[in-house]
Amino acid sequence: MTKEYDRLSDDENHKPQENNDLEDGSCPEQPEESKLIEGEKVQVEQIINRLVGNTMSRKYLGLLLFGILPYITSPLLVSIPVYAGEIQYKQWDCLSDKCHTLLSNHTLSNLTTSSFYTRSTLCSNSLQRDVDFEWTATKTSYATEWDLICDEEYKGRNLMSFFFIGAFLGVMTGTALFDNLGRRNVTMVLLVMVASATLANGLIRSYTAMLGLRVVQGFCSFIVLSGVQLMAIEFTPTGLRNIATVILSCYWALGSTTSLGVCYGLQSWRHMILVKAGIMFATFIPMLLAPESPRFQLVKGKEKDAKDTFKKMAVLFNNPIDIDALQFEFKEYQGNYFGQLKDFVKYPAMLKNTLLIFFCYMLLAAVSYSRMYGWNSLGVNVYVSVLITTVIGLSATFTGYKYFIVEWLGRRKALAINFAIMSLLHLIGMIKVQLPEGWSWIQVMLMVSSPFLSSCWTITFLFASELAPTSHRGMIVCLNSAAARIGAFLAPYLTLLYNEMDMNYVQGILAVGPAIAAVLAFSCPDTSRRPIPSTPEEVGELSEIEEKQEKA
Repeated sequence: MTKEYDRLSDDENHKPQENNDLEDGSCPEQPEESKLIEGEKVQVEQIINRLVGNTMSRKYLGLLLFGILPYITSPLLVSIPVYAGEIQYKQWDCLSDKCHTLLSNHTLSNLTTSSFYTRSTLCSNSLQRDVDFEWTATKTSYATEWDLICDEEYKGRNLMSFFFIGAFLGVMTGTALFDNLGRRNVTMVLLVMVASATLANGLIRSYTAMLGLRVVQGFCSFIVLSGVQLMAIEFTPTGLRNIATVILSCYWALGSTTSLGVCYGLQSWRHMILVKAGIMFATFIPMLLAPESPRFQLVKGKEKDAKDTFKKMAVLFNNPIDIDALQFEFKEYQGNYFGQLKDFVKYPAMLKNTLLIFFCYMLLAAVSYSRMYGWNSLGVNVYVSVLITTVIGLSATFTGYKYFIVEWLGRRKALAINFAIMSLLHLIGMIKVQLPEGWSWIQVMLMVSSPFLSSCWTITFLFASELAPTSHRGMIVCLNSAAARIGAFLAPYLTLLYNEMDMNYVQGILAVGPAIAAVLAFSCPDTSRRPIPSTPEEVGELSEIEEKQEKA
């Protein structure tokens, strides 16, 4: 079997593919040696490669861009507390004599008026809203509406972290759903649920109700995220998985930018959330039109369903292949949830790879979300910081950095290098540098590191998906997502360190995570130019091939 797995790698990846698109978007006549022959035994990797081709056609690109639209659901929801819960500690005025007296004493001490309107003044003097002061910000916020400030500020952090508790529970549930009920069906149901919960979130009137809905949103949205990731990777041919994953990562930036635009343009926090709910309902259309993954269908022994899917693909890509004449070579896996868990003990290579990527995800998320929820703590403009960071992060895509570093160095080295660069930039952030008012050195270094952070997310997902066998991919992708949710849960509390110690020292703490992740990533076998494994046995064979190549 190892020889067969290695042969597939050579056949599908090391010789050029001669199926560039014609002007009308159809596939040209394939050379004789690349045609699928009647009665030929083929594996799923081969037929997807032949049907779609290993060149980026306009048709494939259009279908990919349309099909992964639900991916923006999670970034739309993650950022709700950043904008709808923003506390403008600098935008308020005095109402009571107590407050005016404090202001007079402050100015008599030769201090500027602007330095009076701070969090410290409000909280240390226990000033009461609509009694001692009033908010003057033009944008409303649930934090200021429900008085989640000063000693109650931790409740706002709960709305951030409880979202990830729900996400953790959701993706752990997804470990049992995707590999048993299918990728498409699970994603569709959960997408409707999360859109409905978001609609309700924009209408509720209490903190407690929002807390419960944030758990539901987290539960549903990251199952949707995992479902879109699974379908994108399983419908993509070998030679396009790298670029497809890069495109997929852009949709997180698209979701973040959409959220930024919606929240910047609207004044009411309720309107912000309601518009996001409408966008989520609209993203249901691609899932409604998409077929189920043929990889999943074959692993579950549904050969007829898989052939029907392949026939639709053949028509869609104008590829005249007689699917019924082919003999499908596949391994059926009918193990249940508990059987899948036992397989981790039975196949140590799969367990090792899963654990290594699990901790990479957890450390990556802790660092990533700590910056998202830390802009207020740094005292910088949230909208400007998010916008600039997103644009700089996208430069890793548009310059081709994400794509070419993986093509040149392979998955493993590319991921380890990006983690190492992130760690180095956090260490540089410890240096005390004076910048003009409104900017901080830490803010600048976080912006500079954003292309490498974005690359880490993209490459980690690509790497993890290719290391996982189809029979267990739903479970493993969800486990990895659960790891990221653990890191994301911790992130809002990590940002509290900015209030307890020197901000520059916090960067030293945040540098440790990426450094450890770099070592973990380098300990995995490289999956570059290899077929996706279908079963746990093939994961072990992948490790054996890697060891042989290193010895050679």
